Amino acid sequence: MSRRFRPRTSPTSLARRARGFGNWARRACARACECTGPHRIRKRRARKKAEADINKTLKECGSKGSVTWHVLEMGSLKDVDTLAKKHVRHDGRRAGETLRGQQPRALRVGATASPALAEDRHDCAADERAHRHAESEMHRLAPSITKFLSKEEINKDGDGSQLYGRTKLGLIYFARELVKRKLSNLPSGVGPILAISVHPGTVDTDMQKAWSRVMVYLARRWTSWPAL
Repeated sequence: MSRRFRPRTSPTSLARRARGFGNWARRACARACECTGPHRIRKRRARKKAEADINKTLKECGSKGSVTWHVLEMGSLKDVDTLAKKHVRHDGRRAGETLRGQQPRALRVGATASPALAEDRHDCAADERAHRHAESEMHRLAPSITKFLSKEEINKDGDGSQLYGRTKLGLIYFARELVKRKLSNLPSGVGPILAISVHPGTVDTDMQKAWSRVMVYLARRWTSWPAL
């Protein structure tokens, strides 16, 4: 999948426990989950319109699910850290299992909440859990061995294909590291972990179509790769 989820194109989710992190794409994720009655959906967006939209849909489909709203300014690391720890405490889990704020601020919620992901894998069957994370700043993520020549290079706009490719690669790296650091102690046979790179924008380009074909190929090959 290489486009923003919209209400009518979101993948069907029958998860009884759903966690959503991110911005615009999470609105559609919520719509896809809400009518199946998950325990909770966590996301951020302008509260007034989002609440009205989701509550209207809930009423129309008669869902007994619930939505917990957290409106957050991602530019404030202190606020992000507070919400991340609150999320972990709410589920009875220990906070502070991150790099103490040194990682990109947009990733902190997902990284801090990773113990919750691990416990979900123990508590829920594969078809009963769903985790989605999306950030429009993911193209800023790069492997630690990446070296920039100057501040100007870091802030350079670059061409669309470079940023698009970095977005995809960043999502895959982030998912892979979460699996290695937080889920490596799972017993064998628990089941595969699928990481899907989703572009947060709405563009429709040849580069986007090419990445779609690449992701389909990798998904087919992934089943034959050894576990991380």
